[in-house]
Amino acid sequence: MYLSAYPTEKQETLVVLPKGEILAYEEKTEPVKKSQRGKFNYENGSPFLAVTSLKRIIEVSLWGNVAVEDTVDIVHYGAALRGAFSRLDYQRGIGHHASVPALKSVLPASARDIYYRDEIGNISTSTVKKLFDSTEVELQPRFPLFGGWKTHYVIGYNLPAHETLFKKGEKFALKMRFLDYLYDDQVIDEATLRVVLPETVTNIRLESPFDVERLSDEVEKTYLDTSGRTVVVLKKTNLVEEHIQEFKIYFDFHMVNLFREPAMVITAFFLLFAVIMVYVRLDFSISKDKSSESQLRVQALVNEILSCHSKRSALYQTYEDVVSTYKVNKENSQFTNEYRKVENDHKALNQKISTLHAKIRELWSEGADKVQELQNLDSRYRELLQEGVSQTERVLSGKITKQQYQTSDADIGAKKVSLIEKMEAITESL
Repeated sequence: MYLSAYPTEKQETLVVLPKGEILAYEEKTEPVKKSQRGKFNYENGSPFLAVTSLKRIIEVSLWGNVAVEDTVDIVHYGAALRGAFSRLDYQRGIGHHASVPALKSVLPASARDIYYRDEIGNISTSTVKKLFDSTEVELQPRFPLFGGWKTHYVIGYNLPAHETLFKKGEKFALKMRFLDYLYDDQVIDEATLRVVLPETVTNIRLESPFDVERLSDEVEKTYLDTSGRTVVVLKKTNLVEEHIQEFKIYFDFHMVNLFREPAMVITAFFLLFAVIMVYVRLDFSISKDKSSESQLRVQALVNEILSCHSKRSALYQTYEDVVSTYKVNKENSQFTNEYRKVENDHKALNQKISTLHAKIRELWSEGADKVQELQNLDSRYRELLQEGVSQTERVLSGKITKQQYQTSDADIGAKKVSLIEKMEAITESL
């Protein structure tokens, strides 16, 4: 219809209808009146699909990913199916012309991790074809769509951030499609777009290629968020394929905030391990366990006794080395000094073991008896050492023969070995 500011004597309106036979129409329609509608009744066997609701969510991550998810409700407004649906008849070709077995959607070429599901779960009857400039997805609902039927599904995918998110300093620009190509000749009654921006963004500005209704911004909290992420909400009705255009959202973001959440995770784990370390070292019992405390004290005393005995056993070899040196150089004064030094060290260790022996007797009588036996064996070992020194002095002075000395030294050595084995058996039993 053409509106003119001048008087019009004759006006014609040409109405082009889709394929099909014209059944009836109103002949008295006046095209110059805006308040009057014309009705045209024609035959059309093609499907009448319409998206009653499209909910699109775009989640922006500055770590290199942009996630997109579309929740779609589609209704077939064609003539309602009469009777029950027969899968067998449908496979034989009956009703194919009036039904929709599949929907062909076109996604960006870099789309990855594509998923397609409904209320029941994942739908495996779909195919993805990678093209040069797009990604073609053929979606097959669980049932073909006949007149009066509807379906609900969710389709989502990820995009690399470098293709849609642009940065200059601390200023960012997001460039995305308002909607994707869902099917041929698509009609969308209502679309709601929610753009989830990173936390702590400021100075948000929108540029749209067509008029949209911007609702109040929302706040959405996800993992590790404190103040929440800003959500830009846009709404538009009566959309067609021509509305598949790109919009832009500009915002500011301080890059130092990018490492805030990783720092929170590291701090949380550090505090957790610190609390565990403190917890395992604290005694939360109301009353002390005297038996357990006594065992700990006994174990500490036993460990100290074993340490002293280990040092004392090392002195036994020092005794042997001093005597061997004396046999070679026959220096009496040097031997006396070195032997006296070893004797003093030995006495100091014996005195310490005796003190520990007195303490352990109050807590563990059986263990005290073993320590006493260990001390007795040490005394006998010292006597054998003294006897060996005496025999060495006698052979050096010529009072006994070398043959007699060797016999006596072998006998003393055998007794030493026996005493050492007994002492080792006692220390292992402590």
